[in-house]
Amino acid sequence: MDEQPPTTTEQEATPLGDESAPIPMDEQPPTTIEQEATRLGDESPPITTMQAPPSPTTKEQSPSTSTKEQSPTTKGKEIVPTEETQYPTTTGKEIVPTEETQSPTTGKEIVTVSSQTVQDIQSPAQTAMDYPGKIFLAPDMQSFMDDCFKKYAYRQDVVFSSGNVILTRRDIDHILLDDCLDNFHIDTCAFFLDRKIKALPAIYQPYLYISPMHRILKTYNDYTDLYIKHIKKETLKRTNLLIMPIINNNHWTLLVGRLKERVWKLYDSLPNPQHKEICVTVVNELYIDLIKCFDADITKWRINIVRGTPTQSNSFDCGMFVCKYMEKVVLKDKVDWSAYKYWQNKMPRYRADFAYQILLEGERVELNNVKKRIESTAKAH
Repeated sequence: MDEQPPTTTEQEATPLGDESAPIPMDEQPPTTIEQEATRLGDESPPITTMQAPPSPTTKEQSPSTSTKEQSPTTKGKEIVPTEETQYPTTTGKEIVPTEETQSPTTGKEIVTVSSQTVQDIQSPAQTAMDYPGKIFLAPDMQSFMDDCFKKYAYRQDVVFSSGNVILTRRDIDHILLDDCLDNFHIDTCAFFLDRKIKALPAIYQPYLYISPMHRILKTYNDYTDLYIKHIKKETLKRTNLLIMPIINNNHWTLLVGRLKERVWKLYDSLPNPQHKEICVTVVNELYIDLIKCFDADITKWRINIVRGTPTQSNSFDCGMFVCKYMEKVVLKDKVDWSAYKYWQNKMPRYRADFAYQILLEGERVELNNVKKRIESTAKAH
């Protein structure tokens, strides 16, 4: 998503910062909106871990009034985290369970949040927005965004859908207006990353992504293997990394398992040794869920906080930092993390780029659906 300065590909920030070189995410060309397009369909192919029906997501609320998520009881063997320097914690959005229902028009399941469906049209959104990252977009991109704000005039209007992910106009506003990101945002970032890797496989490492929804459902005693069934003994042998975004106590971190090195790396935009504690739970639960898949006992691997990575200076950008971390850790080349100290200052631009990319993908899918309907009608006649 960002325009990066030149980096030295073989330099590490510290002995623990064994990561890779950057690549921008904002490579999608702008397009125009076809006013005759109908409602968004679910045609874009989901990534491996986006195959479940709509599931619980995070509730919209102010970071200052959020309620902390209660972590599930740690199971299995214990991992002893190493000691680190104490830093202040952050706040974010509360995770709450949601209901599921059927759309009266399509028959497909849709998400219900606080007894209000995503098709509810009772909450109008701003049809003209002045968001912090607007000045960083090209004029044609700004015009496209302005048209989208008019088109998706209600906060519950669906603008992007893929597998378990449903993003509404409200979710776009959360991105643009410096709100906290939820699990659907993070999974959408993984969706775009997966597409980029398929287009440029030579510069990426093989990896497996585990959606944060896997642990969220377990937290509410609603276990499903839909988010981990792609992880098998055979796929692990062909993989270098396990990528696991974690939401805990309203803070996003990224846990990466480096399978060949047999070590866990924690990327944290607000470094805090307390943030490592949830990693113990996550790894123990993953080992129990996939015990037949691992040749080694992953609960005995060290958990190292990667030092020297870019950090945040507020309480709401942790989700965007996790998205940026994911872009880097999956690349083959190593990265000089000191070259990315400017990330915090560029967050408004990264958020605007991310929202633009989502809206653009929604339009692409919608126009593709219109084309298919036209072709189907022509064949019928």
